[in-house]
Amino acid sequence: MVDPRTDTTRTTWTQMPWHLTVVLAYVALGWLSTQLGVSDAALPWYPAAGLAVALLTVHGLRTFPALVVGELLVLLVVRPLGAEASWFAVPEALAYIAVYA
Repeated sequence: MVDPRTDTTRTTWTQMPWHLTVVLAYVALGWLSTQLGVSDAALPWYPAAGLAVALLTVHGLRTFPALVVGELLVLLVVRPLGAEASWFAVPEALAYIAVYA
């Protein structure tokens, strides 16, 4: 019999809708910030940063992977910087979310 306290497989799959919701909300707020003219993700009034800080404060580091995927999608899809800068998107996404954590 599997101990539910140590079975991480079931926990991961049951939290998938939550992580997808976080990713979609983060990307939507990233898109909204480009529409409002907020272009730098390091600013304190960046809406996606506020979401990241709130989720990390309330739910802890279990939302970290979803926030990294959301920031990566914002950097690659919503605010593309060009082909020469796309290789830097992964470390930049990790750095932004690590600062919030």
